[in-house]
Parts: sequence; structure tokens; C-alpha cells
Amino acid sequence: MAEYTCNVAATSNTSTNTDDIFIELKAAASTTLLLKRVRATSHATTPADNEVQIRVTRNSAATAGSGTAYTPLKRRQSSPAATVTGLVKNGATALALGALTDTPIRASFNQRGAFEWIARDKDDYIECVAAQYIEIVIQCSAASQLISVECDWEE
Repeated sequence: MAEYTCNVAATSNTSTNTDDIFIELKAAASTTLLLKRVRATSHATTPADNEVQIRVTRNSAATAGSGTAYTPLKRRQSSPAATVTGLVKNGATALALGALTDTPIRASFNQRGAFEWIARDKDDYIECVAAQYIEIVIQCSAASQLISVECDWEE
């Protein structure tokens, strides 16, 4: 299977403790998406001991907001083009959740630190079936904080 990655650096919501999608992945009609890794860090110029909550959600519908389309990066250059499509957060523009199905990951970390989830093996991958969505959602206890989110998947 081919492996791909996506990353974004954007500003958290202008309202504290408000969910904001940073990355939305949509599995193609004939593809199963297998999420392997998620990482979130903050590189704010004035970091503080703020709480950052990260959630990985599976959704049955896309966000109603407007993000920026992205081209998934191939881990191996000889891989075929990705069939997964989606959006990344556009700067400071809010991007609200789609129709939530479930939440496989919910964690919090200090803004001075980092969060990383790596699947232990193939049995630990988070699966998203055809035509469904995975959203990586950030919520910060301080408004307008610069946060980077990246993820890796197979399809």
C-alpha cells in the first residue's frame, strides 16, 4: 500500500476552547484510508501553559466551512497519486466539524509540549471506510495560537 502525509500550520480559533478542524481527509469511493500517525505541536512566539486538546474523529459528512484543498505528499516518490482528498485549515479562518460519527482519539497536551500518536502495528491503524471522513480537530484554552498538525496514512 502507498503511504502519504499532510501537514498544516495555522492559528487556532479566535474563541477559546472552540473546536477547529486543522486537517480533513476524505476516503475515495473505492478506498479505505488507514490513519497511521498524528502529531501536533505549537510554535507560537509566546508559548504558555495553555491546554491544547486534540481529537481524531470519523465523520459521515464534510465540514460546512471553507478550508484549503491540499495535495497529499507521497512518502515514496514512485507511489501512485493519492486518492484521498480533503481540506486543511486556512490561516486563522475557522473550520467547523462535519457530521460526527465517533472519536477514536481524544487527548490533551501542554502548549509548550507536543502530542504524537503512532499506530503500534497494522491492527492499531484507525480505519476510515470509503466516502467517509477523518478530521483532526484542535481546541486551545487560549485564543489565536499558532499550531502545526501533521498526519500519515495508507490507502
